Amino acid sequence: ALFVFFNRSANRVKILYWDRNGYCLWAKRLEKGSFRRPNVYGKVAPMRLNELSLLLEGIDLTHHQRLTPV
Repeated sequence: ALFVFFNRSANRVKILYWDRNGYCLWAKRLEKGSFRRPNVYGKVAPMRLNELSLLLEGIDLTHHQRLTPV
Protein backbone atom coordinates (compact mmCIF):
# COMPACT_ATOMS: atom_id res chain seq x y z
CA ALA A 1 0.00 0.00 0.00
CA LEU A 2 1.11 3.54 -0.76
CA PHE A 3 0.12 6.49 1.38
CA VAL A 4 0.04 9.74 -0.61
CA PHE A 5 -0.07 13.14 1.06
CA PHE A 6 -0.55 16.53 -0.62
CA ASN A 7 -0.01 19.88 1.05
CA ARG A 8 -2.81 22.49 1.06
CA SER A 9 -1.60 24.32 -2.03
CA ALA A 10 -1.11 20.95 -3.82
CA ASN A 11 2.35 21.83 -5.11
CA ARG A 12 4.07 19.14 -3.02
CA VAL A 13 3.38 15.45 -2.69
CA LYS A 14 4.90 12.85 -0.37
CA ILE A 15 4.51 9.11 -0.84
CA LEU A 16 5.13 6.77 2.07
CA TYR A 17 5.38 2.99 1.81
CA TRP A 18 6.85 0.07 3.68
CA ASP A 19 9.89 -1.64 2.20
CA ARG A 20 11.29 -4.88 3.61
CA ASN A 21 13.87 -2.94 5.64
CA GLY A 22 11.74 0.02 6.75
CA TYR A 23 9.69 2.94 5.55
CA CYS A 24 10.53 4.78 2.32
CA LEU A 25 9.52 8.36 1.66
CA TRP A 26 9.41 9.93 -1.79
CA ALA A 27 8.75 13.62 -2.30
CA LYS A 28 8.08 15.78 -5.33
CA ARG A 29 7.70 19.56 -5.47
CA LEU A 30 6.48 21.60 -8.41
CA GLU A 31 8.20 24.90 -9.20
CA LYS A 32 5.04 26.31 -10.81
CA GLY A 33 1.43 25.23 -10.69
CA SER A 34 -0.10 22.47 -8.63
CA PHE A 35 -1.12 18.86 -8.90
CA ARG A 36 -4.67 18.51 -10.21
CA ARG A 37 -6.21 15.99 -7.89
CA PRO A 38 -9.63 14.49 -8.53
CA ASN A 39 -12.43 15.75 -6.32
CA VAL A 40 -12.38 14.01 -2.95
CA TYR A 41 -15.34 13.90 -0.60
CA GLY A 42 -13.70 13.40 2.77
CA LYS A 43 -10.08 13.08 3.85
CA VAL A 44 -9.30 9.67 2.34
CA ALA A 45 -9.77 8.59 -1.26
CA PRO A 46 -8.62 5.37 -2.90
CA MET A 47 -6.46 5.80 -5.99
CA ARG A 48 -5.10 3.24 -8.42
CA LEU A 49 -1.40 3.07 -9.12
CA ASN A 50 -1.85 4.08 -12.76
CA GLU A 51 -3.88 7.14 -11.68
CA LEU A 52 -1.09 8.15 -9.29
CA SER A 53 1.46 7.72 -12.05
CA LEU A 54 -0.57 9.93 -14.40
CA LEU A 55 -1.01 12.53 -11.68
CA LEU A 56 2.75 12.66 -11.02
CA GLU A 57 3.42 12.98 -14.78
CA GLY A 58 1.27 16.10 -14.88
CA ILE A 59 -1.93 14.75 -16.39
CA ASP A 60 -5.09 16.40 -15.12
CA LEU A 61 -7.33 13.54 -13.98
CA THR A 62 -10.41 15.76 -13.82
CA HIS A 63 -10.24 16.66 -17.54
CA HIS A 64 -8.00 13.84 -18.86
CA GLN A 65 -5.49 16.15 -20.50
CA ARG A 66 -1.78 16.68 -20.10
CA LEU A 67 -0.73 19.96 -18.50
CA THR A 68 1.74 22.19 -20.30
CA PRO A 69 5.34 21.50 -19.25
CA VAL A 70 7.14 24.18 -17.27
